[in-house]
Amino acid sequence: MLTTRITFILIILTALLFRLQAQPFTQDVNIQLIGPEQGLPDRNTRCIVQDKIGFLWLGTRTGLYRYDGYSFENYNHLLQEDSTENYTVINELKVDNKGRLWVAHENGLAVIDPVLLSSRKINLKKYFPKNESLFNVSISFERLFPGNVRATVNAPPESANNFNASVHAPKISG
Repeated sequence: MLTTRITFILIILTALLFRLQAQPFTQDVNIQLIGPEQGLPDRNTRCIVQDKIGFLWLGTRTGLYRYDGYSFENYNHLLQEDSTENYTVINELKVDNKGRLWVAHENGLAVIDPVLLSSRKINLKKYFPKNESLFNVSISFERLFPGNVRATVNAPPESANNFNASVHAPKISG
């Protein structure tokens, strides 16, 4: 009798499971391809993140761009102290628990406040051995305690030196 009940319950659960899986997807999904025709300056997008406000940040071979759903704006000026270069290759974008945008690029690291559009630049050359390329550095986060984040910047796997640097999140002034 007990095995009959268990079998009956299993049949009912299986039928419900298949019925739930067979439900049609009712939410409309709008997919748009975005390229140079829509204003994206470079087809080679290396990374994308969304900030806490909802803007999309794109890292490309030619720099950092913010997309508001309508147009792209270049933010390379937030990446380097000396902004004489009009482009820089973006390696990785991350958003930390405070909503700051961390940008690893071929010339260093920048931490951006997406609300104030201000940044702190961190020169990674002093952390990495001489002649070490910053072309493929990556960022990972470690939560030290609530409200404090440390980023670890890692050398690329093909690097001759197995090296990483820990960088505490800097204060950003507006």
